[in-house]
Amino acid sequence: MTKENQLTFNRFVSMISRCGQIYFDRELAHLNIGSGQIRILRALDLSDGVNQEHIRLIFHLDKGTVAKSIKPLIREGYIRREKNLDDKRAYRIFLTDKGREIMPMLKQTVQNWAEVLTSGFTTREKEAANDLLSRMSQNARDHISSRTSNRPGESSK
Repeated sequence: MTKENQLTFNRFVSMISRCGQIYFDRELAHLNIGSGQIRILRALDLSDGVNQEHIRLIFHLDKGTVAKSIKPLIREGYIRREKNLDDKRAYRIFLTDKGREIMPMLKQTVQNWAEVLTSGFTTREKEAANDLLSRMSQNARDHISSRTSNRPGESSK
């Protein structure tokens, strides 16, 4: 890939990410949910009761980012935190009934954005795009995980 193509590629990835943040922030403003909190709610929908460290690791976030993302969700009543009985220093996070009630709408909003992104794509193109993005995501995770970091709150695993 030429230097010019790399710059274009990175610009497109950045543009899609930023537009997605704007889209989700607008669509979910009435729920007081920001784009950065969607992944936490969806993770809890799949695996309720995980600890903050688990969320940090699966999304490659630092501890402060996880804590900042969780606080408004607690305040809005979408999730609750409980001390982990096995590790008194850690917290487990659970969806509340209110959190479970919004999940269908949240999933639909995510699906709508995927449809915006793939508008005009054939089924084969959608599958190819999904496969390529999945592989790129895995490459990114593998690369980050293989590096050691001196930054607080990050893990090399």
